[in-house]
Amino acid sequence: DLSEVADALQRSSQLETVAVKLGIHDINDLAICLNGLATNFCKMGEFDSAVDVISSWGECGSIRSSLEPEDLASHEPKSIPKFEWIKAGERDVAITTYGDTAVFDEDDIALIRAAADKRFAQANGAQTSRYTMQYEGNREVHLDGLCKNDPALKERMDNILQEKIYPLVREAFKDQGDNGGHPPPLGALSVYDSIFVRYNGDVARKAGRIGAS
Repeated sequence: DLSEVADALQRSSQLETVAVKLGIHDINDLAICLNGLATNFCKMGEFDSAVDVISSWGECGSIRSSLEPEDLASHEPKSIPKFEWIKAGERDVAITTYGDTAVFDEDDIALIRAAADKRFAQANGAQTSRYTMQYEGNREVHLDGLCKNDPALKERMDNILQEKIYPLVREAFKDQGDNGGHPPPLGALSVYDSIFVRYNGDVARKAGRIGAS
C-alpha cells in the first residue's frame, strides 16, 4: 500500500531531521529518505506533495548550517540596504544593492578574508569545499565552515543576517505572491549555502585554464 509506505517515510524523515540536527546522522541519510518519499508521492499521483518534499530536500543543507536562521520573534531595528532587480528580458533574476547601507562594511570583509586566508593556509592545497570548481588560481570555502571555527566571525555574520540580509530578502520578495510568483515563506528564513571564492586569473591562465582572464 503506497499510502502506508508514504506514512512510514514521513515518520522516518522527521526522525532523520532530528538526528541530523543533533549531528547523529549524516545529512545524506535524510536526503535519501526524502528522495524516496517524493518518488512514492509521484507514484500515488500526489504531485503537489512530491513538490513540497523536493523543496524540503533542497533545503537539507541549511539544517546543518552553523549560521542562525531568521529570528521571527525579534523586534530589533532593521537596516535594509536599498536594492534593485537585475533582469533577463522581463524576468527578475537577482538583486543588486546600492546606497549608503552596505551589506558588509570594510571590517566585515576583512574578517571574512582573514578567516579564509587561515583556512586556505591550513589546507595546504587540499580541497576546502565540497564543490569541485577548485583549481590553479581558484579557491573556495563555505562560510558556515569558517564560522564553525571562528566565534567572532559567526557572531558578526549572524548579526548581519538578522539585521540586513533576512530583512532584505523579505522586502525583495514581499510582492511575489501578488504578482503570480511564489509567496514569501511563513516560516523562518535560513542559509542553504554561502561560498567565499578567491580567483586569480593570472595564475589560472598560466596553468592553461581556457577562458581565464
